[in-house]
Amino acid sequence: MRCRETLGTNSETIVEISKVLALAGNETRLKILFWLNEEGELCPCDFADILEMSGGSG
Repeated sequence: MRCRETLGTNSETIVEISKVLALAGNETRLKILFWLNEEGELCPCDFADILEMSGGSG
């Protein structure tokens, strides 16, 4: 019974954590999250370089 109460009390937190973890479920997004954590901020050209993508807009 106590476990259910604890889960109920923390249900919003659990939902938020699951959303964050869902973002990391893709290799490209996980790379982005990793580098943002390491560097703090990056410009789009940095993303293009890290992800080996074209720097053009289309």
